[in-house]
Amino acid sequence: MRKLSGRAAPFEKRCLSGQITVFFSLILVLALSLLGTITELARTTLLEVHAENVSLMGMDSIFAEYHRELLEEYDVFYLDGGYGEKEFSESRILQRLQSAIGWNLEPSAGRPFLKSADTWRLRLEETGCGEYVLATDAGGAGFYRQCVEHKKGTSGITFFAGILTRITGWTQSQNLGEIEKDYADAQKKQADDWKKAAEEQEKAVSENKGQSTAGGDIQSDLPENPIQSVEELRMLSPLQMVLAEPNEVSHNRADIQKYPSHRKLKKGEGGTDPETNILTDIIFDEYLLEKLPDYTDGGGGDSLNYAVEYVLAGKESDIQNLEYVVNRLLVIREALNFIYLQKDIQKQEEAYTLAAALVGVTGIPPLIEAAKTGILMAWAFQESTNDVSALLEGKKVPLMKSAATWNQESDQGISYQDYLRLLLLTQKREKKTMRTLDLIENRIRIMKDCPNFRIDNCTETMRFHLKFSAPRVFLYFRIPGKGQERHVMTIDRTYGYGL
Repeated sequence: MRKLSGRAAPFEKRCLSGQITVFFSLILVLALSLLGTITELARTTLLEVHAENVSLMGMDSIFAEYHRELLEEYDVFYLDGGYGEKEFSESRILQRLQSAIGWNLEPSAGRPFLKSADTWRLRLEETGCGEYVLATDAGGAGFYRQCVEHKKGTSGITFFAGILTRITGWTQSQNLGEIEKDYADAQKKQADDWKKAAEEQEKAVSENKGQSTAGGDIQSDLPENPIQSVEELRMLSPLQMVLAEPNEVSHNRADIQKYPSHRKLKKGEGGTDPETNILTDIIFDEYLLEKLPDYTDGGGGDSLNYAVEYVLAGKESDIQNLEYVVNRLLVIREALNFIYLQKDIQKQEEAYTLAAALVGVTGIPPLIEAAKTGILMAWAFQESTNDVSALLEGKKVPLMKSAATWNQESDQGISYQDYLRLLLLTQKREKKTMRTLDLIENRIRIMKDCPNFRIDNCTETMRFHLKFSAPRVFLYFRIPGKGQERHVMTIDRTYGYGL
């Protein structure tokens, strides 16, 4: 038989080696480790993004529970941190935040068909909250800012620039603060001049008692100071002088000691005074005039009907608040009317004639001049009562009178609301802001049947501290007794309305 060649027969099974070298094994381990590391790094980055997203969704859920009545009635966003209770509850806020975040972290919660959908395995480990800003912090600074921003957005800056121009025109033509001071000084001077003249008269009578002079006997009995009748009227309630039916004024009262501006408030850990100027004050004042009723509106049906008057006066009853505003208006109008009378030559002559008839027999020129000034002041006071009465009836009164408008009705001038604008502009920002919050809290309690509502529980922003963890999937090292190593992520974020 012929010997087969060294070439294998076609049907012969070939045996191949399945081994690899140690070096190649190490290379393969390093390559797989590199691939796992890169993949895990990418997953870690995505986990951080996912943690941020679920945190924001949870915060959105919390602040979506804003107080509906505050928004509907007053156009401001606040979260009631008391949730209808008297005390601010950080734990309840955090509990609701955990619930909201947990729903997004575990898609299978309550939905078995999504059991295998959780590819992130991200879990919320810790929650906490830091500083938060309450409505009453820094004298209601956040509330003031929200109101200004709301009015800017609804009316436009041009509208308020027009109001600023009007008010600037009034205050530049007549500086009300200086006018009131000057008029008070004039009243004091008139009283002093009259007293001094009276003392001189008494001295002259004493020296010449029983003696006759070329001009006849010196009169010892002086007539009453013309301004005395005005001072007696001032002892009455101002409402009796300017209202036809003073008894029809609201007699509502409130226990203002329980209001935020009087009680001890919960303090937030944030809030600073807003940047204020005359324009922002005017915008805020327009917000007040829009949202709060005044006397000419007929009241608002709450414990205190005359809300704008309360913001100005801060008294416990509608009568006291209205009396305060009416007194201020009387003083302003009286001072302005006196300025006009000092410029009206005809009125000056009439007053001098009356003064000479009243005290001229004394023969003392300073006494005649003091009587003349007192008569002018009495006229100014009488005209001021007519002016304020017209304002309370919804009519207008010229800022500065003329011969044509003196003791006459006019459809020109400024209204009661315009005078409220002037008075609000002179009020301190913190006082009028906190008194506005008094009224808002009281209205929510009464009209919305929320007896435990407290405005100092309402928060605008809050800082949250969240800690997440997730297991390593593509690369991790297990240390005996230490468990599986996990990614840990922290979120530290301030969240709230307007941020």
